[in-house]
Amino acid sequence: MSEITPLLVRRAEAADIPTIVRFVQEEAIEAEGRPLDPPRVDRGVRSAFERPGLASYWVLLAGGSIVGSASVVGEWSDWQAGTYWWLQSVYFLPEWRGQGLARILLRQIEEEARACRVLECRLYVHEANGRAIRAYGKAGFAVGPYRMLSKRLAPEAPPPGAG
Repeated sequence: MSEITPLLVRRAEAADIPTIVRFVQEEAIEAEGRPLDPPRVDRGVRSAFERPGLASYWVLLAGGSIVGSASVVGEWSDWQAGTYWWLQSVYFLPEWRGQGLARILLRQIEEEARACRVLECRLYVHEANGRAIRAYGKAGFAVGPYRMLSKRLAPEAPPPGAG
């Protein structure tokens, strides 16, 4: 990134959907070695734009091109009578990594979260994704007191190209 490359963080728009879909697919491969079904990812991302409140996306542009993105999903806490924001699908093009852009994108999301009186921003990261863990640590995230458990209810997505 050049010192004169203008950076902009903004809420994603419908025109950004194809780029976000590509980023989500790349992130899944890099983070977990898991290829995703492209039509399913497209439906998933589009749903956030069609159903307000489902999820929100932000993009980071450098020189007018999208080089990174992230999504946020809200979780209501009856214990705290407030909302947590879960950050998901954080991705940057490889050539733009290591330049502090994650902090810039996450700082903008955090500012908006504060304005919305969000209690806390949370995220989960695959335990083997050391690069992401270090980037989140530099952005102020720390390991929390909870362990994530899951129980799969829907069958795995069919492999790409399968019926």
